[in-house]
Amino acid sequence: MTDAPEDAGVIYDELLRHFDEFSEDMKLLLGLDLDLDLSQLANVAQSYDYDLGRYVNFHEVQIPDRARRGAYICK
Repeated sequence: MTDAPEDAGVIYDELLRHFDEFSEDMKLLLGLDLDLDLSQLANVAQSYDYDLGRYVNFHEVQIPDRARRGAYICK
């Protein structure tokens, strides 16, 4: 992820790209076929976008640091 503000669509695309790369690696390395619920991915992207915006507005900062952004994704 970049340090610029994003919207849920951009976040969704980036997460999907990461999943696709990870899924390919797991198939090659371990023979695992991974599946992803795209509606849940959309929920994650929307929640991340909302939480990040809320954090920025509440703390009156430009963009949270990378660690905080990562924590929102893990949430």
